[in-house]
Amino acid sequence: MRVIVFLIGLVILGSCSNKNMTSTSSNSLNKKEVSVETKASDKQSLVLSITTSPCFGKCPIYELSIFSNREVLFNGIKFTDIEGRKYGVLSQAQYDSIIEQANNAKLLDAKSEYDNPAITDLATTNIVFLQDGNKATIKARYDVPQEIQNFVQFVYEMTSEIKWTETSVD
Repeated sequence: MRVIVFLIGLVILGSCSNKNMTSTSSNSLNKKEVSVETKASDKQSLVLSITTSPCFGKCPIYELSIFSNREVLFNGIKFTDIEGRKYGVLSQAQYDSIIEQANNAKLLDAKSEYDNPAITDLATTNIVFLQDGNKATIKARYDVPQEIQNFVQFVYEMTSEIKWTETSVD
């Protein structure tokens, strides 16, 4: 009987230490996250920003900003195909396609938040979209419409088509 109580105690202590390790690991990651900022002072206005947060698995963690002059800044933080801070320029066709997909996803008509705090193992995707003086700010975490999910995936996949250069934004 004493052995069983001892083993149960070890399991409980072990699970507590794992929680602390997860918390420490998450805090270390947050210290490494640095927002993507403009590369030059002559940037045009922001059109789209997508940022993602960690989950308990291998969700891509990145920050992406697209400006009206088609310049793109990307910061691949973890679990992304592109790592680190990058700068690129979209072709006019790519830019137009992103705007068209944003309109098809009805970002400007979307709710500002899709979430369920009771569910913990989900990444958060924050989207900011500006068009013709209108602004959509969306926190997408749970029960997100498929059109918005498809849009975020479309933009992320388009990053593989951009010719990137390193940027030293701090």
